[in-house]
Amino acid sequence: VAADASVDKVDVTGDAKDVVLNGEGSTDVTVKNGATVENVKVNDNVAANIELEGNAAVTNTVSVNGNASADVKVNDNAKVENVSVSDSANADVAVADKATVNKVELSDTATAKVDVAPEAKVDTITSTSSGKTEVSGEGTIDKIEATNPDTIDTSNAGENVPDVEQKEDNVVSTEVKVTAIEITVADGGKAEIKNKEGATLQLKANVTPTNATNQKVNWAVKTGGDMAEIDGNGILKLKSAAQEAGLKITVTATATDGSNISSEFSVSVVNEGEPEKNVSSVEVKTPPTKVEYAAGDKLDLSGLVIAVTYEGEATPTDIAFTDFEANNVTTSPANDAVLTDADKVVTITIGGKSATVNLTVTAPETNEAKLNADKALIEAGTYEIPVASQTDQTAKTAWVQAEVNKLIKYGTTATVSFADGKYNVALTNNTVEGGTAATGTAAITVTLAPTDAEKLAAAKTAIEAGTYEIPVASQTDQTTKTAWVQAEVNKLIPAGNGTTAVVSFADGAYSVALTCGNETGTATITVTEASADQTDTEKLAAAKTAIEAGTYEIPVANQTDQDTKTAWVQAEVNKLIPAGNGTTAVVSFADGAYSVALTCGNETGTATITVTEASADQTDTEKLAAAKTAIEAGTYEIPVANQTDQDTKTAWVQAEVNKLIPAGNGTTAVVSFADGAYSVALTCGNETGTAAITVTEASSN
Repeated sequence: VAADASVDKVDVTGDAKDVVLNGEGSTDVTVKNGATVENVKVNDNVAANIELEGNAAVTNTVSVNGNASADVKVNDNAKVENVSVSDSANADVAVADKATVNKVELSDTATAKVDVAPEAKVDTITSTSSGKTEVSGEGTIDKIEATNPDTIDTSNAGENVPDVEQKEDNVVSTEVKVTAIEITVADGGKAEIKNKEGATLQLKANVTPTNATNQKVNWAVKTGGDMAEIDGNGILKLKSAAQEAGLKITVTATATDGSNISSEFSVSVVNEGEPEKNVSSVEVKTPPTKVEYAAGDKLDLSGLVIAVTYEGEATPTDIAFTDFEANNVTTSPANDAVLTDADKVVTITIGGKSATVNLTVTAPETNEAKLNADKALIEAGTYEIPVASQTDQTAKTAWVQAEVNKLIKYGTTATVSFADGKYNVALTNNTVEGGTAATGTAAITVTLAPTDAEKLAAAKTAIEAGTYEIPVASQTDQTTKTAWVQAEVNKLIPAGNGTTAVVSFADGAYSVALTCGNETGTATITVTEASADQTDTEKLAAAKTAIEAGTYEIPVANQTDQDTKTAWVQAEVNKLIPAGNGTTAVVSFADGAYSVALTCGNETGTATITVTEASADQTDTEKLAAAKTAIEAGTYEIPVANQTDQDTKTAWVQAEVNKLIPAGNGTTAVVSFADGAYSVALTCGNETGTAAITVTEASSN
């Protein structure tokens, strides 16, 4: 919002992630009755009025930063997890009857007013700011603390407001942190959700220890976010029916107490009417081969076998660890997780029932052992820099430094630097009195989160690569046809991409409008209608042609065993069968080769494919070089229809470049136009480079 400008109102009516206000103008943000938003961020010099209607919630933080100001009104039965005021910002927080705010925190020179109605509650007000905070109202506040108690004025507050306590930076915390999280189905049922739009499943997060000070968690969908969502109460909801049953949705629950403890849980999508096998009990039949570790070791569940008793069955079913994924068995911590001495048990869960295995994890005692444990934790971290932190290299490095610091458990000092296109982490630990200081380095891979423009370009590429032949059964009227195309388009948007596609039909053609954040665009597709007279032989031949035209290079992550390799190839083959074709393909592996058996009606056949395996030894430099070669070999002639303006031209070139990057290569290409020429910036891991391309424009004649 530019200076002297305003946006009248931003309304949040569903479940949103972030509302971010930048600039110098003013605006009103209303979180409507029953709606939720994860974060509201007021930055720069923005003046904002933020209002939560009844039963609305901000599940993480309302943050007011820079020179911004905000009036935050938390109305009846609404809830805000945290209000954070930093820099020289100012906030007026009004908490109405029956509303709650968990925490108000101030830092730097920020100022605030907090008014708590008689039946409202604020858990904690904490301040390290040198600015003034005024507290008023007859409501309840459990605790107020400040590094300088004189900065907080409670003279206008009622008797339910305590005295201001001295907050010391070096006070030893008595907070009990979360050490483990177990996710279960709330009613003890099976981890399944019906393959039906709007279907729900209530999940529950149980934290260890039971006396943890802050037992709240943040829920998120890790995989399957294109078809499912989860709210702050753990209710998983299917946004749209899956293309096929058997798919899995993975959710996470992460502690909000700063411990970074997180747990994963898989939910299967099942068709209605499928027989369900409810689990009545589970126990550990054979513990893992290894149960004793040193901090920094990775969990190894090899050898673990559980015995599962299903309702109506007298004999338990043994499930080995190697078959856990196929049987929807989850563990917390996950296999290969880096352990600390806080990890006491492994919780194994299936169908809402759990069993545990006790672990012994020895705490590090020497400087070297502590450094090595922290090194393992740091190297196991995931570092994808958000777009907001990509403004310059200093901001990127600062973000990585903050993420690294969060993972340190044993007092190691980590210093992140950036040089020669790579991030370096220097480590020092000298926490053991009288010991020899230990030094070392940690190797991390840092990636950049894609921008909305890049996400939209990726979705556009995937959609335009699709095949759209409307089955006879979906040709009853134009509405049904358009709905079928819409569903097919939705399937092709990459999981977690965030782009929304809207298909419409006018003047005899289908159009696809795309939106990702503030970015908009279109995708061009060709839609045909299947003939009712097409024979099974013709359908099978069409599927065979599509499958044999595919490229099959198994990623390193899918090379763990032959079953995993074959499953990956099967999934890729399935993607290439034309929609509505009706041909079934079964991939198998024997005598060192993959075969594909095809069936359509009474017709059978085979498809011949060549499968390769990606090399684990290929460096980021080699991957970037391969992408550069492929891109520079391309031909770029912009069609007349895509010459409407420079943004459209650049988007077309971006899409063409994306198509040429080898599958699984991992290189990101960003096309830009300046000084009459197109340039292509390449990034793969910590490696960067450019590709030179020549772009022409097709003549309308």
